Amino acid sequence: MSTKQYSLALLVSMVCIVCLGAILTRQATPYVKLSNYSTYACETGAPLEKRIKLHLAAPIFIKTIAEKLCQSKLIQQQYGKVIVSWKARDAITAADITDTEFSLLIGRKHTFTGLVPTFDASYKLLEPRVNFTQYKVYWFSHEPFKNTLHQQLLGKRIGVINDKVSHTHYLLPLTALGQANVHLEQVDLRYYDNAYKLYEGFKTGEIDLISSGAWFEQEVDGPIYKSLITADANIGDVFVNRQISKPIQCEIFKGIQPYIHFIDQLTQNQLTQVKVKSQSMQSHNLKDCDG
Repeated sequence: MSTKQYSLALLVSMVCIVCLGAILTRQATPYVKLSNYSTYACETGAPLEKRIKLHLAAPIFIKTIAEKLCQSKLIQQQYGKVIVSWKARDAITAADITDTEFSLLIGRKHTFTGLVPTFDASYKLLEPRVNFTQYKVYWFSHEPFKNTLHQQLLGKRIGVINDKVSHTHYLLPLTALGQANVHLEQVDLRYYDNAYKLYEGFKTGEIDLISSGAWFEQEVDGPIYKSLITADANIGDVFVNRQISKPIQCEIFKGIQPYIHFIDQLTQNQLTQVKVKSQSMQSHNLKDCDG
């Protein structure tokens, strides 16, 4: 697997996004190799037991984010360690939420409330608010689309990933089948372990249709046809432990700017090279932290 393909498969298996690194250059791939525990940690230098632990939807810039927070004077005054974690969605447990294991969580709210209905009692939206760019999700087909989507989908081999909380590669395509009045027994639904294998299945002709973001079009050689499923898919939101003070929230907000910038550029399908430079980062309401 090339670095470019790995980045795409890795990000899409989040979100949805998962979903998202196909257009990266080799030089620009901002991931690091993770340990078995999918974490990166650094010490602030303060002799304190208290720690900050962030959970990201994908392992993007985790070392950069952790080190920036460890260097924050305000963080050093209150915390002895910063941990940045990336875990598969099904690895987050109800106990993680009720015990407020994480200072910050990135994901879709329905995923967290599905685990703990009282999620709002422990977490709230990060302030300043992070507004990730919405993105379009399409049906992709090897053949031109017919007059009706019902005709296009009927009897076809349709690929999804074996992740029932995947927005792009499970929930949206199954919802779209129902909206087209196509029942599951009327299609050959094929399950794949992850987005990379799903994409390979489409490229090799094992399946006829898949759902993905616009970026997937650049991954396929030869003719490919698409039909819009939704124009407002979203990677999720950024939630913070309610016990985290506003000044610390601002430090976290500044620390995760490389991640925010990367996701925004990727969902806009404009990313050609990512550089961690302060002048290239989106401000994302940083003025709310001034003063």
